[in-house]
Amino acid sequence: MRNLSTCLIFALTLGACTAQPDAPDLNGDAGLGQGGDGQDAGAPAWDSGPDLLADAGSTDVGELAQDIGSLTPGEYDAGFHPPEPPPPVHESDRCAESCLGMPCGRECRRSCTLALPGIAEADQVDYLRCVHESSCEPWRCLPDREISQVCQDVCANRRLRQCSVELNADPLICGHECEGLLGMMTPPARQAWLQCSIEQCGVLPRQVNCNPQHFLGPTPSQTCIDRGNTIVACEGNRNRSTWEAAWECENWRSPSDQPNLGGNHLVECLGGAGCAPADWYRCLIRSQEATGRAEIVAEVCRNAQRCEGLGSYCQMMANGFTRAVGETGLQQIHSCLRNAGEGCEDIRRCIQGVWDPNHVVVTPLCRQACIACNDATESCINTCSRLRNSLSLPQTEIYDSCLTNRAAARDCGGFLPSTCIGPALPAVASTCQRYIDHMNDRCPGTRFFNPTTLKAWCALSGVRSGLTDFESLSACIDRTGCAGVNAWETCTR
Repeated sequence: MRNLSTCLIFALTLGACTAQPDAPDLNGDAGLGQGGDGQDAGAPAWDSGPDLLADAGSTDVGELAQDIGSLTPGEYDAGFHPPEPPPPVHESDRCAESCLGMPCGRECRRSCTLALPGIAEADQVDYLRCVHESSCEPWRCLPDREISQVCQDVCANRRLRQCSVELNADPLICGHECEGLLGMMTPPARQAWLQCSIEQCGVLPRQVNCNPQHFLGPTPSQTCIDRGNTIVACEGNRNRSTWEAAWECENWRSPSDQPNLGGNHLVECLGGAGCAPADWYRCLIRSQEATGRAEIVAEVCRNAQRCEGLGSYCQMMANGFTRAVGETGLQQIHSCLRNAGEGCEDIRRCIQGVWDPNHVVVTPLCRQACIACNDATESCINTCSRLRNSLSLPQTEIYDSCLTNRAAARDCGGFLPSTCIGPALPAVASTCQRYIDHMNDRCPGTRFFNPTTLKAWCALSGVRSGLTDFESLSACIDRTGCAGVNAWETCTR
């Protein structure tokens, strides 16, 4: 999944979605803060209104206590019995060390990274030595081993490519690739992928998407796994797998440090809901009752009900859904909707402006602070505005103080929006920094990314909902390696 989910795009641009929309993909948004509809960051300072940096104080801003909570990973058993893979190595990228600078080095590294997780520890040193010497024919280095029955069954399915599973046509090589993929997955994900590839691909009337990359990464919560099963049973004409639907469910969750938002209430209700659109709408209303916002949501979304495709989305965003909408974002969307009147385009802009990276309404303080820090870029002002929208009111007060004081003192750090995460979200900042450090140590290629920018992206990831923590994120990096997948997109979610 990349960028925003297809259904949400259609709902917000064309108004063509049903009453049960997909969740926006906040994790695959590799262009975070690169939107083009914010104010022009290169305009003169006087165009930003009153000088918001004039009353700056000390750059030593105290941290706000934070409890980000945690979600227990779910279980899934489809009745398969794959062999237990060898434990992941905690060294640097060993396939890169074997293939680097050799003929066919890129293909060597890709093949090695895919196969290595499924090769027994005792055989790994010989395998790595062999691919170094036979880099253009790495398949010759695969150890002589018996392929498990589950991987034989996967490779025997001749319709895999129709289900987005790209494995080698040779049964032996395919078997090793399958074993390697299973080694990259958590135990519940192995069950789900085997079920998808063996029992659903080519058997169900629809072409279910069994792309193995959807099954990598941390394990979703039990509530969303249950919801994923329901979605798959309901959607006879769509190609989502249980795991893909479960991750879309997780994307509706709110920041766990703000329990008065609607996202978690919706998700917990959906875990036991049925297939009918009425069941989904019942959970939507129940989430508003749980937060005490039913009346205010009805008020600010009254005009949106007349705009095709916007009614449900207005009710969701005005109650605090997704990790990008906190109390501050709610204030913004409520104010915007009250001023929008009856114009559907204005209402659409209000809904998009609180979370959409391409249409985020830029906060004047973010704009002035980024300019003062000589970072007059869309990345700075949009990332700053999105992070700010995700915060509670007390967190925003700390974040704004940090932005004001540090920008006025030109003590901006590597990337001002990330620099100010620490005081407002200390637990998130610590987890994200440790995770990025581990990823850079484990996968040298990720050092090309700006670590301070990654920290801002991480602060809008599953760390905010409590779904992921340092242990689950670092374990994901260790399992998946560095060359076979995009480690950041796969693990950060």
